[in-house]
Amino acid sequence: MIQVENLYFTHAFSDQPTLKGLNLKVEKGSVTALTGESGCGKTTLMMALLGLAPEFIKGKITGEISIAGERNPARFRRHIEPVFQNPDTQLFSLRVIDEVVSQLEKTGMSKTAATKEAARVLDQFGIGNLAARKTDTLSWGEKQKLALACAVAPKPEILLLDEPLSGLDPVSREVYLGEIKRINRELGATVVIVEHDIKMMMEFADKLYALNDGRLEDIAEKSDESDMERIEQYLPVEASGAVVEFKKAGHSYSKRTKAMAPMDVKLRRGERLAVLGPNGAGKSTMAKCVCALMKPSEGEVFLFEKNAKRVPRKEIARRTGYTFQNPDRQLFSSTVRDECLFASKNFGIYGPDAESRLSEISEALGISRLMDRMPLTLSQGEKKRVALASAFAHAPEVVALDEPVAGLDRLSARRVASFLKETCGKETALLFITHDIGLVRALATRVVFLRSGRKVFDGDVREFFSSDWREMYVEESC
Repeated sequence: MIQVENLYFTHAFSDQPTLKGLNLKVEKGSVTALTGESGCGKTTLMMALLGLAPEFIKGKITGEISIAGERNPARFRRHIEPVFQNPDTQLFSLRVIDEVVSQLEKTGMSKTAATKEAARVLDQFGIGNLAARKTDTLSWGEKQKLALACAVAPKPEILLLDEPLSGLDPVSREVYLGEIKRINRELGATVVIVEHDIKMMMEFADKLYALNDGRLEDIAEKSDESDMERIEQYLPVEASGAVVEFKKAGHSYSKRTKAMAPMDVKLRRGERLAVLGPNGAGKSTMAKCVCALMKPSEGEVFLFEKNAKRVPRKEIARRTGYTFQNPDRQLFSSTVRDECLFASKNFGIYGPDAESRLSEISEALGISRLMDRMPLTLSQGEKKRVALASAFAHAPEVVALDEPVAGLDRLSARRVASFLKETCGKETALLFITHDIGLVRALATRVVFLRSGRKVFDGDVREFFSSDWREMYVEESC
């Protein structure tokens, strides 16, 4: 179904090829998984299979690509439905149901039939309750669910999925992976999926390849022996006074969309607080309130013992750090170095001290070689780590991280976990949102679990893992 022969691709910003004589054969009706370190070229390969490189991803390409017997991208794209790494790049409609309807109408289905089928597909993917929602009000995970539903709805011959599960909670990941497998079996769809969880892919895929030095190698017999989830270090932490305090703080985006019910939460210096919950539970809303990027519509949030509404914006920016789930929303400088030092320079932190701190951070996160690159030319995983470096470069006291390891390969994820454990000492308060239970085990000292915007658990990390924590996800998951 897919044949790639001697494929080379060199990005416009580089003089070295990312793909180096790559060869790939994918049998019709099979499931092929691709893995590899961030920036190794997985997304570049997926874009080439879509015929979007060098048309969209600028650069020089040589070699042969055949999809369903077609060599012309304009023709072979008709056989494919993709899910991109960033769902924001493929969702265009105002409402959720309209997004699916537009996918069905392009197959020739009438508006009436498409609307009926779209409702069925949304129910099938467990997001029927979101049908009337505006797409820009969805959480990252909900957007990923919608993107996958849109790709499956037209019943394509080929599904190209670039990390389609990275933003999903653990229960949803299992459910959606099962749904992809069902579509593969029942419809005979050929699936190519990029995913970092090697253990999961060994059970799921017919073929598993790692992209290494521009070429594919079969890793069917290998396993990921150093998974973060095997690290269980519940070290005692000396937590001091609260630097962030929610007092009956809640937030509604509209009369119909209540993201966070009124709750009381404290974040203390020295704590590493993991915020968990199903997709759309209100986690990102909570994180934004922590750094005053969003003001609660009811109740109060106190920062540094002062009402956040009365703390000057400059003081908040100087003493806090934040990373978005989607790093594209915060990267804007012309080089990685300028990006990372922007906040420091903004607050008058110049010279050797700032450069020395950045050097230590970039080395710990594995981005030293990227300092002169333009941030928006990086892979999604590299962007994540650059955003993380920029959040810590000015030595903030409070840091909120929204999915800091989502979409990272396991080596990069372990780098991030080690960096956060070493950097966030007694004087730093860290709140991080994650669906990666391994990261919680490796890093967290405390857990808050949200469901439908409500706090259902707040306690020590050991207490959390002693409970039946998986059941907390089930009620609201698809």
